Amino acid sequence: MAKQKRKSGEKLKKKKAGGDKNVQRKKAVKVVAAAVKKSGGKEMLRRTKIRVIGIGGGGGTIAAEIAPYVRRVDFWTANTDSQALKKTGKICRRFLFGQKITGGLGCGSDPRMGQLAAKQAGDKITALFRGVDLCILISCLGGGTGSGAISEFARLAKEAGCITLGVFTLPFRFEGDKKMQAAKQALARTIPHLSASVIFPNEKIFQVLDAQTGFQAALSATNTILATDLKNLMETVYLPGLINIDFADLRATLAGEGKLAYLASASGEGDNRAENTCKALLAHPLNEYDARGADRILFNITSENNISVAEVEYISKTISALNPRAKIIFGISQRVIPAHGLTITFLATGVAQPAKSPENKRVKHAKKIERKEKPAAVQTVPPPAEEKEAIKLAAKQAVAKVAKKESTGKEKKQKTEKAKMSQKKAKLEQKKRATKSRRKEETAKKTVVSKGNGAVELIVGADANQGNDREGLFSKLRKNALDLKREAEVAEQEQLANERKWDVPAFLRRRV
Repeated sequence: MAKQKRKSGEKLKKKKAGGDKNVQRKKAVKVVAAAVKKSGGKEMLRRTKIRVIGIGGGGGTIAAEIAPYVRRVDFWTANTDSQALKKTGKICRRFLFGQKITGGLGCGSDPRMGQLAAKQAGDKITALFRGVDLCILISCLGGGTGSGAISEFARLAKEAGCITLGVFTLPFRFEGDKKMQAAKQALARTIPHLSASVIFPNEKIFQVLDAQTGFQAALSATNTILATDLKNLMETVYLPGLINIDFADLRATLAGEGKLAYLASASGEGDNRAENTCKALLAHPLNEYDARGADRILFNITSENNISVAEVEYISKTISALNPRAKIIFGISQRVIPAHGLTITFLATGVAQPAKSPENKRVKHAKKIERKEKPAAVQTVPPPAEEKEAIKLAAKQAVAKVAKKESTGKEKKQKTEKAKMSQKKAKLEQKKRATKSRRKEETAKKTVVSKGNGAVELIVGADANQGNDREGLFSKLRKNALDLKREAEVAEQEQLANERKWDVPAFLRRRV
């Protein structure tokens, strides 16, 4: 009986344990079912999040016009002007910042105010980049909000670990050199914080459209070109293909900092569609630079099922010829395209810097004139404390380098001058020595000798060396005129005495 009770107790415990396990399994199944139901029956995979932010009035307008064409992308417009944000419509989300500085108004074409407003809203701006994989920053440079705030947005996006692509437009010529200078300064502050940058000068509009085209229509046309390029790039990343390109490929192409990028897309049809599409692709109407020298290239070919191997080979060779050493990623997608056409989406980073154009020369010439005239100083954005210290250190280093160069130059000059002086002194000493030696030789070679009758004889050369026995003759040269006269009188008297001794006829004798 006791054994039966024990067995029955063990069976009850097993039943309870099994029941607990069943309950746990049912709970886990319910949780999974709820998650699947919430995700629409699809697998729970992390979706790539791409965000486009238009900064300033011009950037917000471009973002609002692009938004209807590009799907699966989150669009925002950021501005200090509350009225300008209302014009962007309901498609883009609005981000107002800098109310304490601007009071809900614009920056009045003052980049300094735009940068201060962005710094004040640093925490709010950082929140825009949380959980974002790729952020595309769009701005029309030359004004106040866009030129001032874009550098802060780029810096905060980089700190948040977000890949960033900058799309910028430069002002027209008729807007003046001041706006162009502000745009160039904004680019210099912003590009180092971005992964890659695409730059479109507004002046290119006149090469695309007729000069009589309306101003708003011309701007819309450029926005449409940019919208088409971004739309095709997003479709390449999000939609599957025969040779698929995903966000990992895009991230590998944009890897790095401060690179210049070339973004374009083109379509063609007909028998020579591959050749025509490549020509249109590499001659983008808005770019002032080409894609030659790019170190990373991504391109995708989109067509129906009728694309041939020869067309793929021609497109690949044409693009790889831009830089044979570049890292190239390509894909092929099959979608229905009107008129059996062909579309190529192209992104290249690390392209060569644009060559100096007449526009750049004109701006530099204007800067030289401004420096000579010394106009009023343009208000610039004060850098933060760290940047100030870095600027001071850089200035000190530059001054030290200049001082070193000047000191080394002075030392070199002094050394050369000393060497020249020493050479001159040596030459003079050599000349003096030569003259002394010549004089000694001449004095040694020349000897003056006087004869008994008052004549003087000059002995030169070897005869002078034989004059050791004639040393007494030199003493005669020291006699004065009276001594010589006396000697002559004595000689005459001796001659007369000798004549008296001679036997001379009487008529020849001298009468006394």
